[in-house]
Amino acid sequence: ASEIQQGILPPPGNYQIPRTGISIHSVFKPAQIVSGDLYNFFMIDDNHLLINIGDVSGGGVPAALFMGVAHTLVKSNALAGTAGEIVSQVNKQLSRNNSNQFFLTLFLGILHTETGTLNYCNAGHVPTFLVSSNGNVKELADPHGPPLGLVHNTSYKNSNVHPKQGDRLILYTDGITEKANEYGDYFGVDGFYALFNQFKSHSPEEIAGMIVKSVGDFAGKTKATNDLSLMVIGFDKTEAVELS
Repeated sequence: ASEIQQGILPPPGNYQIPRTGISIHSVFKPAQIVSGDLYNFFMIDDNHLLINIGDVSGGGVPAALFMGVAHTLVKSNALAGTAGEIVSQVNKQLSRNNSNQFFLTLFLGILHTETGTLNYCNAGHVPTFLVSSNGNVKELADPHGPPLGLVHNTSYKNSNVHPKQGDRLILYTDGITEKANEYGDYFGVDGFYALFNQFKSHSPEEIAGMIVKSVGDFAGKTKATNDLSLMVIGFDKTEAVELS
């Protein structure tokens, strides 16, 4: 099950979207053998990059199977239109025969690589951060609808943002913000804000490393109980593995 799941998701590491100046570094750390987290990024056509990250309720093999279905549905509905329209279609299909009432929080974005516009939908997921090169932070926290899989006829909305040269987009699952230490304190959003000023001029890989190290230092010897997934997207020219 673990091998199949890891074959579905892009391997953690560095990627570059050819001819766009967009680079991506991904991190995937399941708490158990299999994970309910999902993430992906792929070109829909020559000018549109789809990015998504999500978290299935529960854990173990059932959550991993639900994740696999959701991952496939995102890809099969990638031409449905806006981010909100794609999420609406995925929700309808996930809601059918969902007798176990699993649900999926999801952030999905479509980046127009020529105009630089990111059209995005947040379905009950944690906020995504857009960090500028001077350290300013914008939380993409618009509530576009509930988690997927629960209400069949939900219609999801979307918003737009315009990342600039040198910006970093940080997508993650609650395995980071809900990471606890031995005293029962959570890393939380405050843990991110303590790091943002350190991100200036650093690559997506370096920023991801800072985040993972900070979360690890905070937790100490506390055992991981939640999956941790992270994507850092950079809007500049970097050396990385070309995305096929």
